Formats: sequence, structure tokens, C-alpha cells
Amino acid sequence: MRIKDASVETKFHPMITAFLFKLNTRLDSYGQQVTITSGSESMTRHGKNSLHYATPACAADIRSWTFSFNGIEYNATMQKDIIDRCASDFCSFEGIPREWLEIIQEHNHFHIEYQPKRQD
Repeated sequence: MRIKDASVETKFHPMITAFLFKLNTRLDSYGQQVTITSGSESMTRHGKNSLHYATPACAADIRSWTFSFNGIEYNATMQKDIIDRCASDFCSFEGIPREWLEIIQEHNHFHIEYQPKRQD
């Protein structure tokens, strides 16, 4: 796993940290690794209620890029599928509802958010 640069802070909720490590292991099987581009740093621009600003941070952004593996070119849509499947496996293993871990494909990155919902 890589951090984009020294400006990125990684004071994440343990579930975000655990998922990023699980995802990094999954991407390693494609010869890739997670690159965190935004975490808990206060100087970045996110929505005023962003979970990036929670303590600890419940959101992370990771880089999206096109890569080739075994003759297949993986674009952002295909990467999203890999990340979604990893999230489903992770949630099942952790015993948490899948909707608590949201993966949002943004223009040049993926926003990963851990937000437990109240269960009645």
C-alpha cells in the first residue's frame, strides 16, 4: 500500500484501515496496490459533513488508473467491480451489513466510506 505523498494523513477508523489492507491484498493479485490520495487531513476540500473529517476518519480516497494484467486492460469501471466484490467479501467476513461500506466512483479516484447505519 502506498500513500500519495506526505500531505496525506491516515488516521482512519479501524474498519477503513482493515478494508484498505484487504483491498491491497486483492489488488496485489493483479500486480497493483492501493494508493491513498486523501484521508484524514484537515486541509483538503471535502463536503462540510464529509466522513474524512470524522475522528477517526471514516472515509478514504484511493487512486483510480487503468492497468493491464494478463492481456486485459482494467479501466475504472472494471476496478470498481473488483473493489465492490472485495467490499462484499470483507463485510461478510466482518459480519457487518454491506451497505455500511460504500464505494463511490468519482472522476479520478474511488471514495471509500464506512458509515454504520442504525439497525432497528
